[in-house]
Amino acid sequence: MDELGELILGERPKVERQPNLVAPKKSPMSGLNPQLQPKVEQPDELGQLILTGNAEQPKQEINQPRPVQQQKEPGLIEKAIGLGEAGLGTLSGMVAAPVSALAGIGGTLTSGKYGTQQGIQAGQKTAQNVQEALTYQPTTPQGQAYIQQLQSAFEASKLPPVGVPEVMGMGMAQRPKPVEMPKVRIEPVAPKGGLQPAGAAATTNKSVLQQAIQQAAPDLAQELKTINPKDLNQKALTNITEAESLKYPVRLTLGQAAEDANLISTERNARATQTQYLQRFNEQNKALQENVNYVKETTAPDVFAPNYVANAEGAMEFVGNKIKENESATKNAYEALDQYGAGKIKVDSETFANNAIKALTEKEDIDFLPSIIKSKIDTYVNGKEMNFAQYENLRTQIARETRKAQRADDGNAVHALTLVRGELEKLPLIGETVEAKALADKARSVAKAEFDLVNKDSPTYNKIYADIVNGKADTKDFIQSAVLRSKNADFVKMMDLFKNDPEAVQHLRAGALDIIMKDAMDASGNFKPARFNKAIENLDVNGKLMPLFGEDALTLKKIARAGQLVEARPAGAFVNESNTALQLMKQYGSKVAGQVPIVGRFVEPAQQLLQERAAKKEVKQSLKPGAGAKLSDIGK
Repeated sequence: MDELGELILGERPKVERQPNLVAPKKSPMSGLNPQLQPKVEQPDELGQLILTGNAEQPKQEINQPRPVQQQKEPGLIEKAIGLGEAGLGTLSGMVAAPVSALAGIGGTLTSGKYGTQQGIQAGQKTAQNVQEALTYQPTTPQGQAYIQQLQSAFEASKLPPVGVPEVMGMGMAQRPKPVEMPKVRIEPVAPKGGLQPAGAAATTNKSVLQQAIQQAAPDLAQELKTINPKDLNQKALTNITEAESLKYPVRLTLGQAAEDANLISTERNARATQTQYLQRFNEQNKALQENVNYVKETTAPDVFAPNYVANAEGAMEFVGNKIKENESATKNAYEALDQYGAGKIKVDSETFANNAIKALTEKEDIDFLPSIIKSKIDTYVNGKEMNFAQYENLRTQIARETRKAQRADDGNAVHALTLVRGELEKLPLIGETVEAKALADKARSVAKAEFDLVNKDSPTYNKIYADIVNGKADTKDFIQSAVLRSKNADFVKMMDLFKNDPEAVQHLRAGALDIIMKDAMDASGNFKPARFNKAIENLDVNGKLMPLFGEDALTLKKIARAGQLVEARPAGAFVNESNTALQLMKQYGSKVAGQVPIVGRFVEPAQQLLQERAAKKEVKQSLKPGAGAKLSDIGK
């Protein structure tokens, strides 16, 4: 009869006594006076796990030979104990599963690497450690066997994991075998042609580093002196020194200097919890704005217009004065001719009128000529005389009608009026003598030069000049149309027109920067480097930046490059731009941890430890002077 039958019949099963191979364990207080030598409390295994990430492993005897015993079938008592242990492990695992999940959230949030693969792995490790610690692990062979069977049944059922048998299986003595790495034979490779030898590269790095130290600010120079030339990151050093060479230094972070997508993402995503990052980003934004304002002050020191409209007025006033000078020169030349002839030299009005009608008819523009000018031409065709006063009056009337047509965007009328004025400026005379011809030629030359500035068919046509003459220019759009949006050829002619008046050029510079800065600011007053860089690059590509700003163009390009580094989002970056999700997760995760007793007791201390050790170290490394100038800063 087996043991189970004997137990049912009331007979006590026979139990073979096994020799006691293990000596009884002494009390930890054996040989001590409890009053003089109190027991020192040590953190339990779970506390040790939370604080250090590793539970103290029991000491095992190494290479101790054990007597080989024949495997016996477990008795009823062993089965009952094993079954109880398996049940206890299952119940504790069910309780531990949701608790460890919450702990994993806390571990991710406080890892200092939220949003990265490292942050996810940190949360998973915390969840696994907490669940293993809270789940009872069977100590008897039979209890362990039952758990193994339960785990195998779950795996075979293809059911979704519930976190109980899986974790318990991981917690037992079964550990994954270390992966054997394949043996790789490394063959020496000859250096490629054109590459510098290591010694030459080190020498180059040393000279670059020495030059940077001489030009750097004291705190940056002190940090650069600690760099081994072999560990120098030249690209990052160039970024750092150029950004800090501005009037108001722009201090880059480690990720910005190294242009590393992962580091940039980590720094940006940490700004909700690490205020040092947010402070640095705000300092950078302010420095970029101050540098642009400084360039405006240095590149336009003699003008004090409050905005781009006032600067447009200043520039247009210069052109207006230029127009008056040209008109006055033409008028004086005609008056000199009139005085010389003492009224005997007259304009050949009939020749002028016939030539005008012929030009209009040949190009079929006569129908577009304003009626008031058409009627005057008709009277001269019929023989009406014209003196120099009437000649000047007709020129003024044609100019007035041209301005009216420009404002109405009537290009046909403008063209017809231009043909009439062209014939009038030829100044056909009656009774012209040899002496009078010299004065007449001068008057014609001065008048033609002025007319060619507004004549689109002339090689010397100047759009800015013509728009102001014709009343088409607007102060609210003058800088944009004359500088930022103008055709390159028109811009060159405008700068030629302004070349003899430095103050007028300063109005153009200040007005252009006013508009660029206005477009580069958002509704909150934050400077947007990408918008600024786009405007500067547009001027530079079209050959306008250097002619307009001179040497200050180089500084503007430096500001644009520094702004690019500050706002860069390289391929592979995973920046949470709004930061809303980060703030909510931080707030919610802390609240959940505080409300669940078991989690709060273990996660909150871990949060403090992780933030103080990992986050502070990471922030300090990222924001120190010269961060990124060492290859070792980015793990290369």
